[in-house]
Amino acid sequence: MKRVIIILLCILPVFAFGQKMFLTSNKFDADLKVYVTNLSEKCELKVYVTTNQYEVKNELSSGVWVYTKNKYDADYIIYFTDFEYEADLKIYFVNTKQKAGK
Repeated sequence: MKRVIIILLCILPVFAFGQKMFLTSNKFDADLKVYVTNLSEKCELKVYVTTNQYEVKNELSSGVWVYTKNKYDADYIIYFTDFEYEADLKIYFVNTKQKAGK
């Protein structure tokens, strides 16, 4: 399990270009446990969420996510955790695509 997390953390910055995410309520089903911080300085990735999946496919900067209802369509299955120490990724939500990324 530790190898999987390490590999995901190594490749996430490379493949974090417009990702389709499926939200799960079970942390054991998740590929990534995500913690949302209120401080942009503490995040590892600034995320912009869009509802247009075509906008995501053409997005060249990292941090643009769209939520999908089908986990088989998702690039990652994510679980939002309340505990920072439990997270694989710390994010901060932004309100424009231009602010998304590292």
